[in-house]
Amino acid sequence: MNVAGDTIGLLRGWDYCWGADTAATSLAVFRGEALWAPLATAGGGRGRQAG
Repeated sequence: MNVAGDTIGLLRGWDYCWGADTAATSLAVFRGEALWAPLATAGGGRGRQAG
């Protein structure tokens, strides 16, 4: 299996319980941060603006 397949498989089997020693939680946080970073910098670091 490749890295993407391993990643998807790990998250599919995740029971959404969290803890310092769970690989799925660490992976979800890592991927979430990687997805969030471009959005945070696109707004100039200002965060959400009131409408």
